[in-house]
Amino acid sequence: MKIQFERTIDIMPGYDKRSQDEGVHGCEIIFVLRGPHGVVTFACFTDWFPKITQEDATRGLGFRRLTTGVQPTPLEFAFHSPRLTDTVRSDKRTDCPYLPRSCHSSYSPNTAAFLRDLLLSNGSIGVWLELERRYFSAAKVTQTATKRKIQ
Repeated sequence: MKIQFERTIDIMPGYDKRSQDEGVHGCEIIFVLRGPHGVVTFACFTDWFPKITQEDATRGLGFRRLTTGVQPTPLEFAFHSPRLTDTVRSDKRTDCPYLPRSCHSSYSPNTAAFLRDLLLSNGSIGVWLELERRYFSAAKVTQTATKRKIQ
């Protein structure tokens, strides 16, 4: 059985909500790999802020200046599954943004750092191939997807 995946990259905009006591946040990049057994995600933060926040930072107006021009900060790698498995051990989420119903999910910040490094050295193809590999491992299904080697 060949598994068809849906690949998307979501870019969440940065924001400046200091007036609402919610702080400042840079853009977030999320790779989403959907398959019939669940969803694998990889997310990282950037230092890409809204224009007004960039201007405030350079003038030092009450905003702690983050280091610019550095690598994206790895946030998380996660596998979202509609069912509890031996590889997905977590509390049930009722607000999963990736599955139409509740999910069980497992997170790994260490894997996120590995995927960030893969993104920087191999681009998106490296991330997609690794997400597929981890999907098969977490979902406990036989891999029949196209095997490509990263050059």
